[in-house]
Amino acid sequence: MQQSREYAQKKQAKSGVINRQPRDEEIQNRMVAVVDSENHLKEPQLLREVLKGLDRSSQVLLQVARTSPDEPSICKIMDKSILRESERAKAKPKKPQTSTKELEVNWAIDRNDLGHRLDRLQQFLEKGMKVEVLLANRRRKRKATVEEAENTLKLIRERVEECSAESKPPDGKILGEYLLVIEKKPG
Repeated sequence: MQQSREYAQKKQAKSGVINRQPRDEEIQNRMVAVVDSENHLKEPQLLREVLKGLDRSSQVLLQVARTSPDEPSICKIMDKSILRESERAKAKPKKPQTSTKELEVNWAIDRNDLGHRLDRLQQFLEKGMKVEVLLANRRRKRKATVEEAENTLKLIRERVEECSAESKPPDGKILGEYLLVIEKKPG
């Protein structure tokens, strides 16, 4: 038993895997107390006896709590496939799914065209994206009146409210460059 423990320690040192719980021969204590499926602690047993009773092809003895060397280690018999899945889930970094989309809108945009842009805005928000709406004048295009610009802004804000999204304070001025940053409300 001592020889297989030393082998397991050398193997662990070579592979560089240190941040996992000790299992099977990697467990340092000679005595182990096994937690059953109903989370009841069984009487302490010799580690080698517990390992003999395992189906090594599908089960692993995992140390779940570290104890002092003179006390039995608290261990649990786990299915290898379940353990592998949980380790993969921990290893995968969580990527934030928030990407940013940008919509450019002319102050003097036709109502029909604005409707299409607002539909795209709604689709992006439903996918959980952050949307930057840039309102600006286009070169060589008709200049909008203040009334048209305010109406365009009003229609955008109404759609944002329908989508239960929120807009950060705008940057810019009406009939100039005006940036709205819109995100879906959390929850």
